[in-house]
Amino acid sequence: MKTNSETQTNPFDTPLRVFTCKQTAELLSVTPQIVYSLVRRKKLRPLAGFGRLRFSAAELSRFIAEVK
Repeated sequence: MKTNSETQTNPFDTPLRVFTCKQTAELLSVTPQIVYSLVRRKKLRPLAGFGRLRFSAAELSRFIAEVK
């Protein structure tokens, strides 16, 4: 039988996963307005080719490592 920790998945498991602005804000524990501010200040780079802000798991991992 699997324990609770084995059934939980890591949001960064797949490098091709795309996060919306709202999901990114929840992961970073900030408001969506702060995510927009981070993009304007070029601290966080959204994926090209999307009409709205979308972020790759690799970009979020890079940003989190840079902040820590």
